[in-house]
Amino acid sequence: MALLFIGAIQSSAYALTVGQHIENQAQVYYSVAGSDKSIETNKVETEIGTVPATLEFLAYDANHADKNVTLQSTSYYASSGLNTMSAPRLNSGEVLDTTHIIPVRDGDIYASNDLLIVRVIDIEANQLIGVIDKIEVTLINGEDRETLQLRESEINSGVFVGYIQLVNQENTQGDGELYVQPNDTISGTYQQISDSAKIAPEAKVFLSENGKVLANVEVFLLDAITGEVRYSTITDENGVYSFANVEAGNYILYSDYAVTPQVAEGASVGAAYVDSGYESFSIKVLHTESGPFLAMDIPFSRKEVSVWLEKQASKERVGLGEFIQYTIVVHNDTEQMVTHLKLEDILPRGLKYQKDSFTLDGETTTPIQSSDGQTLSVTLSHFIGKSIHTVRYVAEVTAGIKGNNIVNEAWLRGADNQIHSNIASSVVKLEKELFTDKGVIAGKIVDLNSSRAMQGVRLYLENAAYVVTDREGKYHFEEIDMGMHVLQVDKESLLDGYEVVPCENSLEKKGSNFSKFVEFKHGGLKRVDFCIENVEGIIHKNTEEKVFTQEKEKMPTYGASDIASQIKKHTILWPPKGYIPAIPSTKLAIVHPKDERAVVYLNGSRVSLFNYDTSINGKKREKVMTLYKGVDLLQGDNLFEVKFFSKQGEYTSSVKREIHISGAPMSLKYHED
Repeated sequence: MALLFIGAIQSSAYALTVGQHIENQAQVYYSVAGSDKSIETNKVETEIGTVPATLEFLAYDANHADKNVTLQSTSYYASSGLNTMSAPRLNSGEVLDTTHIIPVRDGDIYASNDLLIVRVIDIEANQLIGVIDKIEVTLINGEDRETLQLRESEINSGVFVGYIQLVNQENTQGDGELYVQPNDTISGTYQQISDSAKIAPEAKVFLSENGKVLANVEVFLLDAITGEVRYSTITDENGVYSFANVEAGNYILYSDYAVTPQVAEGASVGAAYVDSGYESFSIKVLHTESGPFLAMDIPFSRKEVSVWLEKQASKERVGLGEFIQYTIVVHNDTEQMVTHLKLEDILPRGLKYQKDSFTLDGETTTPIQSSDGQTLSVTLSHFIGKSIHTVRYVAEVTAGIKGNNIVNEAWLRGADNQIHSNIASSVVKLEKELFTDKGVIAGKIVDLNSSRAMQGVRLYLENAAYVVTDREGKYHFEEIDMGMHVLQVDKESLLDGYEVVPCENSLEKKGSNFSKFVEFKHGGLKRVDFCIENVEGIIHKNTEEKVFTQEKEKMPTYGASDIASQIKKHTILWPPKGYIPAIPSTKLAIVHPKDERAVVYLNGSRVSLFNYDTSINGKKREKVMTLYKGVDLLQGDNLFEVKFFSKQGEYTSSVKREIHISGAPMSLKYHED
């Protein structure tokens, strides 16, 4: 008798789905005395059930890992479509090799520049047999939302692994980075499953004497009993550090700051010195619960020295040409006499020592000066214990001074040419008066023939600010920003018969006598005079002029949202249709595609590029807004035409806008007969 069992097996290129029924029935084939027989078994029906999916946040950990993952290539969704994520980078700056298995642990707490690894285990997401499947996971922190596409780590595994970089600088949604701040909570969702993690508290490392934050300083958590290093990290460019996951226990928070040799500001060549150094920081802490370490600020203080000095200036603020008296008090707090000490004082360039002003303990002394005059020194041969020396001298602030602060430093150097004291400094604020980051335009309007000063003439800038000349024909504008400006005379405010004519030494004329360009690259005073002439010979006696100016309508401050709101491809946003300018000058705001160039024409003549102000990018960087300022208008009709050209110089389109000037608005003149 021969037997053969056959089971019915369902085969497909797709994986089975939840709720699907599988029927299985077997048949037995046999023969008896040469006669074939068969018997069917009963049917067995099975329904495919569900396996709960899991979403996990993981963190790279080479020392305390309890699992390993294969880190697959990750993609993220941006406005432009699906993009590939940049290579995974750790907080230390190291880039992970995705071709190797990565050691990880559960990531409940992260630092603000960590790599967040996401793992989803979902057998049901294994849709295709023999093919790498893909799923989507969304990560959210506040207003930042990033959607990732994760790849199956192995064929038919149902395990999906990806990653995203955490950053502490604000960014745009959909850029493949998640913006976080200390104590934020990150959440992630996959279908109906979610997970969350927190950002660890942060603290800073800085110098106690001036608050300067310190980058690239190592911070350690030592075992309080053995002194072994348990955890370590390095401060970022802002002096910030944090420990994301720390086991409960007793620790010593420790850090040390070593000072490298340097040269004092303004010191002579070769005047290198070594700082007296800083005390290391050490404090015992009890970490009661495993998790984020409650970081604390670490201030570094200078080491105490037995011979030290202090320095003081006679003024807190000075201007050019003023004098400062400096006082230096040198202390010897030891019981012993100190010999061969040399006091050195460094003057920044532009601060000039005044001869015969140097005194030591009230006695006039001649200090040793370096060849450039910037270093003063005097020897303290026998400095007895528990005593002081007082040094005073005077310096002048000259035109060569730079910066906003005058920083002056002094120290004591020993026979070994090394610093043997603290470094005392004095900071005096420099009042630059007109020489600031703002400019002043001043000048005069004069009758070219009679040299008579002209009162009551109005001048204005491209932003519609204006002034009126006084009895001496003088005017001035204050608080002018850096950059190019257009200054114009309002011809309607001139007396009848007068016109603006060239001055003998006129500069920066803009094709007409009544308009000039004024550029500020740094603070200062620019003088701009205008000349006028009575070309019609009209006689004016005791003339008084009164001008009443209508309210000026100013161009709004446009931004990226204004660009996005424009439906048309090419638009003149300012001036609007029907706009009536208060002065014969206007600004222009033109919206157009970023890959095109806008060329502006007024009444058929091209507007000078000196009038170009700036360009503003739209949110999607597909459009830009080109801004012009101080474009002169003529009395009557003014037709603007903006022509657009491709990068290859081909004409693409044009738009037009007309503005009408009817003369000086609301202007009345009274003449005495």
